[in-house]
Amino acid sequence: MMARRAYLAFAALLAGLAFTTLASTQRAEPAKPPAPPMASSATEAPRTATAHSDFRRLFIDVARVVRPSVVAVASESTVEPQMQEGNPFEWFFRGNPQQRGGGKQKRQGMGSGVIVSRDGLVLTNNHVVADADELTVVLHDDRELAAELVGADPKSDIAVIRIKDKDVAAKLTPAQLGDSAKLEVGEWVMAIGSPFGLKQTVSAGIVSAIGRGNVGIVDYEDFVQTDAAINPGNSGGPLVNLDGRVVGINTAIASRTGANNGVGFAIPVNMARAVMDQLVDHGGVVRGYIGVFIGNLDDELARSFGYQGKAGVLVQDVAEGGPGAKAGLVAGDIVMERDGKAVTDVAAFRNGIAASRPGTKVNLAVWRGGKRVGLTVTLGELPDDDKAASRKPGKAQPGNSESESRIGLRLDDISPAQRERFSLGDTKGALIVGVAPGSAADDAGLRPGDVITQIGNDSVSNASEAQRVVQKADKKAPLRLRIVREGRGTFTLVRPGK
Repeated sequence: MMARRAYLAFAALLAGLAFTTLASTQRAEPAKPPAPPMASSATEAPRTATAHSDFRRLFIDVARVVRPSVVAVASESTVEPQMQEGNPFEWFFRGNPQQRGGGKQKRQGMGSGVIVSRDGLVLTNNHVVADADELTVVLHDDRELAAELVGADPKSDIAVIRIKDKDVAAKLTPAQLGDSAKLEVGEWVMAIGSPFGLKQTVSAGIVSAIGRGNVGIVDYEDFVQTDAAINPGNSGGPLVNLDGRVVGINTAIASRTGANNGVGFAIPVNMARAVMDQLVDHGGVVRGYIGVFIGNLDDELARSFGYQGKAGVLVQDVAEGGPGAKAGLVAGDIVMERDGKAVTDVAAFRNGIAASRPGTKVNLAVWRGGKRVGLTVTLGELPDDDKAASRKPGKAQPGNSESESRIGLRLDDISPAQRERFSLGDTKGALIVGVAPGSAADDAGLRPGDVITQIGNDSVSNASEAQRVVQKADKKAPLRLRIVREGRGTFTLVRPGK
């Protein structure tokens, strides 16, 4: 019999908050049930009591309908003796490692899942089942059933497993999936799962926010945020509305302690269902690819391009030979619209492109050089690894032609040795070899090894050109720099007044 004790200790904080897997969200009515009657007449109390009773029964009925579809997912895997460096969430997500001899460790984890079909498919999180050698599903009546992995998508943190016993699976009750696009902030929702290994636990709250991206948990984020109580072990369980339909898959919490602090995140069920369908049909997920690196705009950065609009994302760099480059996109373009709809932020734009099939034609409206430009991009297929290889520059030493900068930078021409040291290829520009602590450049996040290729609208090919442009610039106005870091171009603002 497979051991399943969930060791759920959280090991680190990230930017002051630890993001952990387990979430939930649900539909809304009044923020609180109606207050007990304070009636002066005999006729008012029964009416109020009836309304209170109906509201109370609603939660009870939803829990009764959904709980048979919710399972605990126990995993066991064999791992190296030590926790992997750079993965502070390892213990929280996968359980506390237990030494078992032979130079390896047996690791047990406990999460949650929801049955979604009569052939035994269970929707859960990738991090619940990742690297598992054995999977066991525990039903609401405590029956334990062996399961197997159908497919997993780390980029969205969705996984699908299947109960092996087809005869038993055919008699189980699948949950009904809802439409997360119809969720509204303030709507009541319920989270069901196995927090701390306590199976069939129900909590309730409201939808605190929708479309939450840039959280830093997975590559593709469009989270439903909720204040329903969720804790370690809730990961993979359903977030349901008061119609009893699944509207999200609980995934993470923001917490300083590793336990519920009232901020939880769930993958919207529309995204989860689209990923699940591809995993079941093809064993993997195919995403659209445009071949650009994008960033959000703030007011100052937008003004530096002469752009006054509120919506839009900035094209930081364009992959050579990619679909965007072939369509004419260039660094510095501001994407304002996609297929006639305003582009609001990086996460929404990226998710929309990724959700489109390769070969899809996408019409973009971009701001370039003070005017609107229309482009049509034919999407490619997202490569398996769409991230540039990480190259960390070492500590730079000042070069012979070092120049001082009023914004806290020491610049140098790129020597052959530095070109090799920082893997700069044929990049032309001014090499940053020093950043003064507390300076405007330091505040902007610049670092040794970055190469400045453009200041404002002026291209620069060496340190002296960069120095002249900096000195001519307004002493108080922000400077827009284009830099190349680790093979990728990006724009940043340096604010000399700070």
